[in-house]
Amino acid sequence: MKKAVFFTIIFLFCVTSIFSQKADSVTTMIETEKVTFSQVAYFAATYLEFLPDIASDQEAMNAISLRGISSIPDNPYEQLSYQKFAQICMNTWIKKGGLLYSITKSPRYAFREMQSLGLISYQKYPNQSLSGKEALNIITKCINIYEKGISKWKS
Repeated sequence: MKKAVFFTIIFLFCVTSIFSQKADSVTTMIETEKVTFSQVAYFAATYLEFLPDIASDQEAMNAISLRGISSIPDNPYEQLSYQKFAQICMNTWIKKGGLLYSITKSPRYAFREMQSLGLISYQKYPNQSLSGKEALNIITKCINIYEKGISKWKS
């Protein structure tokens, strides 16, 4: 009986520590004033199930780089601009864009495409940095578009 209780307690401790990892990442992102490439790469890689939730930022950056979503910048821990963020979101969730984005796949046209979809406000500038809260709101909207697109193909 003591062994069963002991193993149950150990199991519960392990499970809660695994799930708290994801919650810690979301909390950190919300509190961030200027989001970084490494943070966005983590959310993209874990959502697409390239990595488990307990993966490091470096593993996430490598995963999205290897799959062609985005190349790793020289300093992935400095602030991310709206246009680079938009490019990661377009390559991760939306995939299809307007004519100029489809031809060039450039960050500038990804930014313009996300503005036309209503995901980014027209008051924002391409080189402006964004907060973690803004980034999570946009990521959530992108995921909703992505999942609606998948459901169209499944039915």
